[in-house]
Amino acid sequence: IAGRDRTSMVYLECAKGSNAVILAIEVVVHIKLATSALGRAYIAAQSERQREEIFAALADHEAERWPEIRQGIDTEIARYRELGYCLSLRDWKPDVNSVAVPYIPGDGGPVLAFNCGGPSQILTEERIRDEVGPKLIALVRDLNRITR
Repeated sequence: IAGRDRTSMVYLECAKGSNAVILAIEVVVHIKLATSALGRAYIAAQSERQREEIFAALADHEAERWPEIRQGIDTEIARYRELGYCLSLRDWKPDVNSVAVPYIPGDGGPVLAFNCGGPSQILTEERIRDEVGPKLIALVRDLNRITR
């Protein structure tokens, strides 16, 4: 689970599987807002006004890469509206895939995002679509149900 810190997402909690191949992610690690599934899910959950403020900060931060990065974010906002999750398929790191779902607290607290990421050869797009994405959506839905 992560929250936003300027142009990054910062991990607030982290759980790891037992597989020998794991990502070196720990609590307080910052990852890119613009290219991570976590960041894209966070952005997708924002209002249009808030999203434009984020885009202005990212355009300044990402400089000449911004048009390409913006296109990736727009694609994931559309995916979130259709499927309920956002992806980063080798966009954040060249050998890492991840999926994320925003969590919007009912008490007006800050938007957070839950994700699952791993090596792209293990966490394939097909596995995300068929297994991990739906489970992540269900986790956030269940969290919403018990916290409202």
